[in-house]
Amino acid sequence: MPNIRENILSPGGKKFHHLLSKENMNHQHHLDHNQPLAINDYELICFSPLPWNSYFKRPHKISLKLSGYYKVLFVEFHRKESGPNSFTIEHIQPNLDVFIAEMRTENEFNSLIEEIIGSKNKKIIGWFCSHTFHFVLGHLNFNKIIYDCIDDICPLGADSLPLIKQEKSLLQHASVVITSTRSVFESKMQQHANVFYIPNFIDINHYTVEPNESLVKLDEIQKPIIGYTGVVDDRIDFNLLYKTATAMPHCSFVLVGPIANVVVSDISGAPENIHFMGQQSSSSLSHFIQKFSICMVPFTTSEKTKHSCPSKILEYMAAQKHILCTRLVGSIREFPLSVHYVASEKEFANEINRLLDKSINPNLKLYDYHLRNRSWEKTLSRIKIAIQN
Repeated sequence: MPNIRENILSPGGKKFHHLLSKENMNHQHHLDHNQPLAINDYELICFSPLPWNSYFKRPHKISLKLSGYYKVLFVEFHRKESGPNSFTIEHIQPNLDVFIAEMRTENEFNSLIEEIIGSKNKKIIGWFCSHTFHFVLGHLNFNKIIYDCIDDICPLGADSLPLIKQEKSLLQHASVVITSTRSVFESKMQQHANVFYIPNFIDINHYTVEPNESLVKLDEIQKPIIGYTGVVDDRIDFNLLYKTATAMPHCSFVLVGPIANVVVSDISGAPENIHFMGQQSSSSLSHFIQKFSICMVPFTTSEKTKHSCPSKILEYMAAQKHILCTRLVGSIREFPLSVHYVASEKEFANEINRLLDKSINPNLKLYDYHLRNRSWEKTLSRIKIAIQN
């Protein structure tokens, strides 16, 4: 359930919409179409598969940064099985609102968002961070549609056919396709005539701060710490991680992030030197990373993950940490020399022992090159070119 605030403020500081407490959600605000909603002159709508109150990822960063140039509405859609439809609009900062809709059907969602942004408003840029919002296409008069393709769904096999159909519809409507990795860029070049490679960007200063002892909860955990930040889900190679941890009882393996879409036995069967810290605030992640001896990305190399290049790699670079990663094709293409890649628990353990040697330092010059090339200033210039093209 998204975070619901009782009083939602509009940019002008007045109550835009009043909601009851979370406990009374089933009795709150039945949508009354006889009373028109306030129309705001939004210029860019970001359709995100990730809630605003989750980890701060590409859709959040893009929305926050572009609100310096456009009036942005960040959109979440949560399908509900029963009960009345409900929504909130939360004002985050000047030119940035978050719209959270809990609706029974896609058609009801479309009708509501048409009211909010105005069905005759034809100057809006639609920024789609997921093909799952394909049902919006044709219902809103976008001036331009940008498909920010973070992951490539095409290699996932027969089970992904509905997803491929959704993406095909989005590709047909999109004015511009943006990809965050070279491997996905090459894939989409075969499917669209206007594709741009715009890698993830990073706020370097956020990850170079000293650890805040009041936030970090690692003091009682045995050192050295091999750490991971992000969602703990089915991308994690638990077999590789657990075998490595078992072979290295003198090290602690710490995973900081919410647990989702994993088998219970994958968590309950963890060796004693593996620690799940649960979800932490985005602002505290940099403090956790600073406490790690080595940072890791222990993902499976399946069809689902092998083309990915997790943005956390940049975060680890900004903190000037050694980085261990499984052999993800997308990551190898982006960072062939600055990340240490492993394919087995033996390689994983050997690299940990080697990197714990104090005489071996990260290649900070190479880190600096990647980080400067992925600054917000560079990213903004690339986005402007893509939008204007």
